[in-house]
Amino acid sequence: MTSSSSYERIPYESTPIPETAPEEIAIASWMHGGPVPPVGAYRFLELGCGDGANLVGLAFHRPEARFLGVDAGTIHIERGRARVQALGLTNLSLEQGDIADLDARLDGAFDYIVAHGVFSWVSDEIRTAILELCRRRLAPEGLAYISYNTHPGWHVRGIVRDLLLRSEHVKGPLEEQAEEARTLIRSLRAALPAEKNSYTVLFEHELSRVIDFPDPYVMHEYFEAYNRAFWFRDFVRLARRAGLRHVADMQFNRREGRIPEAIRRTLEAGGVRGEEQEESIDALFYRQFRMAILARKDATGPPPMTARDVERLAVASELMPKADEVELRDGHPERFTEPEGETIEESAAAVKTALILLRIRWPRSYGFPELVEAVRKALAGKTLDPGTPETVGRSLAEAMFRLGRLGTVRLRFEEGAEAPSPGDRPDTSVLAGEEADRPYLTTPWYTMFPLEGIDG
Repeated sequence: MTSSSSYERIPYESTPIPETAPEEIAIASWMHGGPVPPVGAYRFLELGCGDGANLVGLAFHRPEARFLGVDAGTIHIERGRARVQALGLTNLSLEQGDIADLDARLDGAFDYIVAHGVFSWVSDEIRTAILELCRRRLAPEGLAYISYNTHPGWHVRGIVRDLLLRSEHVKGPLEEQAEEARTLIRSLRAALPAEKNSYTVLFEHELSRVIDFPDPYVMHEYFEAYNRAFWFRDFVRLARRAGLRHVADMQFNRREGRIPEAIRRTLEAGGVRGEEQEESIDALFYRQFRMAILARKDATGPPPMTARDVERLAVASELMPKADEVELRDGHPERFTEPEGETIEESAAAVKTALILLRIRWPRSYGFPELVEAVRKALAGKTLDPGTPETVGRSLAEAMFRLGRLGTVRLRFEEGAEAPSPGDRPDTSVLAGEEADRPYLTTPWYTMFPLEGIDG
């Protein structure tokens, strides 16, 4: 079992977490009737920030906001400060320190507080400190994002962790334990019964993570002194005890969090509602991880978002039409696919046209009025009825709201930008140059543009 010094000897490899973008958190909260903090000049605190990889892109593209990252690891902070200095970021500070006594060192309130990959991996004392800090340091309409391992799905991963911790074959120096663990896990995987059943398939999947994932993940997921999963209701009760309320889960419209309404209706018909329903869904879908959005107990917000509100937003989507030639006429179903493989079907001419235009502009967005006009112009160019601005606007608002709830369309606060011409190379920036040796580029919309397979 490792100690706190393990993060110094085997530094964790931090990466940007798109779900922690303040604009994304604010939209998710608004959809669920929660507070909507500022999305311009805000204050943002990240607990357990590692080397600041999740803050650098945010700070670079949001100069009007102020960011503070805190981590106990000296090496992480030193690495992060070097990046901050190289990029000339004056709106991002990285500080070394413990969460337990952090509140006394802070000044003022924060609109967003993020703790990703921290809550499950610390002691009960630190967990309490995280929640208390959120209550005391969140602005009246502020939001906290806290991720944690979730029961019952994490039980099987917990079995793998227990096996490794109890093994007599993983006892070497810290730097060698990840490979020792893989040797043991390969033996276990080879010994699985040839006849598959639901448990062996599940267990094999969990064993394979130890083999396939890098050393820092293996060491800190399976060998840390603390790694506790929570049932949904238990987490919510801890938050309430600290004076916080659960608003939503950031994964509600991500692939791993989308729940068909038919499932919810079936559970409700059986009397399974509220927090019990959430736990039942976690069990039905083998959910292992949650990204909770919390607010102060006394926080208020606008009414939950409706389709009419979409008219004041911007829209983006990377849905790709399945067919090479899309039949745009009304009543002809066409399928559109996400990069992860999820597929939707749309029949309305205006909606199909909008999705094609949005994909061309991705990751940029269209302001809603601009999208309505672009759709009408495209339909007229195909000698199809463009409809009136009011009719097309209503149709698109309802569709974009529905698809936004599904997560196949991104609803944003900012207006769109002109898309580059087809042959143009994207402008390079200081950040892009600095990220050139990483597997991704961070866009202004906090989406990750993969660099793998791109020749210089």
